[in-house]
Amino acid sequence: MIKNTIDIRNKVKDSMLSAKVPSDTHDRVGYFFKKTGYTLKGLPHGDSYDGISGMIIFKLKTIFINHKLSTGEKFFALAHETAHALFHSEQGHSSSIHYLKQRTKKTPIETEANKYAYELCFPYENFVKSYRENQGDVKKIASHFFMTTDRVNKRISFLQNRNEL
Repeated sequence: MIKNTIDIRNKVKDSMLSAKVPSDTHDRVGYFFKKTGYTLKGLPHGDSYDGISGMIIFKLKTIFINHKLSTGEKFFALAHETAHALFHSEQGHSSSIHYLKQRTKKTPIETEANKYAYELCFPYENFVKSYRENQGDVKKIASHFFMTTDRVNKRISFLQNRNEL
């Protein structure tokens, strides 16, 4: 398990530098997803998932994403589940049930997957540059990264709380 935000940031940055990783957010998330060897499917239509954005079933090597999400949220969910595929499949969980039961809790595994997703969708240096160039205009930053304003606001808040913005 990766220990902290800086470790996650460096892991994403090193991975991006060691390969020709696309600069577009959606292409970048897709690039890392492909490295997992997992299959991507939508959560079955008509079922109630009570706010679940995505889930992973390690045994089937399959990631499911909620089809009702906006495009930006689908990519964030894919980045989050990709983190589980890359970092948590060796931890003895045969299905997503562990994560679904822990969904309301801030477990270290879920926190790590979220941090990875934010670093992948909003690489630190790129985000800070966009924030400054756009004078903190959340809509412009969201447009730049093809993500939701809610995710941008959370990223800003996180970085401000750490005195990194």
